Amino acid sequence: QTVDESRSKSESDADADADADETELQTPDPLSYLHGFDAVPQISILKDQITAACHLQGGDHMLDIGCGTGTHMPAYSQKVGSTGSVNGLDKSRDMIDYCRTNYG
Repeated sequence: QTVDESRSKSESDADADADADETELQTPDPLSYLHGFDAVPQISILKDQITAACHLQGGDHMLDIGCGTGTHMPAYSQKVGSTGSVNGLDKSRDMIDYCRTNYG
């Protein structure tokens, strides 16, 4: 094996390592990530505790900042009733669109 052959092999190994690193660093699709996150039982328990701590009643107005996919919007809406309102705010247009489509 010559020096040039060794260098070519080392360079191709480095290129393969770089490709693997790029794959590992890819950002997940936010909607897929949050669906997985919401499926964790402990997260659901925490969200229920937060909802309870808000002491929402009929006629209240709720703003969920960072609402994500809006999984708790129905619980908020049920608490505030038809005389209250629930609004979600998120920096991601995809999240808002998903929330609006699924929880209207």
